[in-house]
Parts: sequence; structure tokens; C-alpha cells
Amino acid sequence: MTPVVKLSLAVLLGASITACSEQPETTAAPVVKEAPVTKQVEESHEGHAHNEPVKLTKAAIATADDLFQQDVHYRVLEETFVAEQNQVHEFFWYGCPACKATEPLMKELKASKHLQVEIKGSLINEKWVFDAMVFEAFKHFNVLETAHSAYFEARQNGSLKDQASFDQFLAKQGIDSAKFQEYSQSDELKKALDASFLLESKLKSTGVPTLVVGGKYVILNRGFSNVADMQKAIEWLANK
Repeated sequence: MTPVVKLSLAVLLGASITACSEQPETTAAPVVKEAPVTKQVEESHEGHAHNEPVKLTKAAIATADDLFQQDVHYRVLEETFVAEQNQVHEFFWYGCPACKATEPLMKELKASKHLQVEIKGSLINEKWVFDAMVFEAFKHFNVLETAHSAYFEARQNGSLKDQASFDQFLAKQGIDSAKFQEYSQSDELKKALDASFLLESKLKSTGVPTLVVGGKYVILNRGFSNVADMQKAIEWLANK
């Protein structure tokens, strides 16, 4: 059994699928290999727990008269990365219910004529690497438009129970399982994951979904009571 097959079974049959969970900081780029057995952790982390009290920092007080406040609705990265001012990056995981719930927002952002949207699979948890690889494979095989939503649904409704059901899913998306296996071991995939990891490591995020505007501003989910206001904040930051 190849490493990627082992990993797919570990992911699809794992006893614990904890969405948006807090994870220790990753210090090296992950590789596609068999996932370790990990204990379930509580679903609570900075920027993603909506009931977490907001601490009024000096920056929050200084921006109190702005439409959206720093450290309340967004935080500023200590280490920014190169991006267009109107570029929005999302880091997500297919097993995260909050990420699935964010899909309508992402579709709205993609439809905007003023924003550039780039989506990447999160790598902050080693258990998420396989799903990030699946996302890259969808792009590689030019089926992202249809397969992305379908995999989100299948990943969370329990229909992917084993290797056979996963291969059947691939077939429905027009992807040959043998070619998928070949891609999973390719330098092309490794290069894509390495690049994504280097970008995500600058964010010091502890969970997903993570949205970054202009390579500088990270949206704080806890600061919003509805998706419409979050979209307004993203557009406001893109013009800041």
C-alpha cells in the first residue's frame, strides 16, 4: 500500500474529525504521509470562537471611529506577505463545518469585480495534509469547479468510508485513481504544498477558515454577527 493510500484511509476512517481545532505551531513543511493518531481537541481558538470576549487593545481604541476596528474585526500581520491590495486568501480544511459554511461568502467574493480571490488548503494540522493534496489535485485535473463543493459535502456527510468509496468519488469527478496516485507523489504537488505552507506559516493561525486581505489583514470571525458584515469588512480592507 502506497503512503498516499494509507493516508487517505487514516483520514477517511479516522475516529476524530475536529473542525477548526487549535493546533501547535508547525515549524516545518509537512509531507504527504500516513497520518498519526491524535487525540480530539476542543473546538475553540483565537479568531474563530464567536463567544470569546473581545479585548480592547490600544489599536482597537485608536480605530474605534473606523467602520471596522483593528483587533476586533481584523488583526494586522506582524510579517506580511506580497499580495495585491485587493487580493483575498482563504486557508481552509474540507473537514471543517465552519469552512463549508463560509462557501457562500467565498462565492460572493469570487464574483466581485474588485477582488482577487485565492483559496488554499490549510496545512497547520498534519491530519489536514491529505485534504490539501486533494484540493491541489482538483486544480491539477481541471475539475475544481465541480469537485470542490462535491468533496466538501462527501467529506462531511460520511459517504467517504474507505478507499473504495474514495476511488468511486474520484471516478465521478473524472479522475483516474492511478493518475491521482501518481500526482500524489509528484514534485509538482510538493512544490505547491511547500509554497502554500510558507505563506500560511506567516499567519500564525490556530484554526480555519482564515481569510487574509492584501497579505496584511486577517479577518477575525468572532467580530462579526453575520456574513454580510464580514464581506463588507473584506471589501473595506481591500480599499484601506
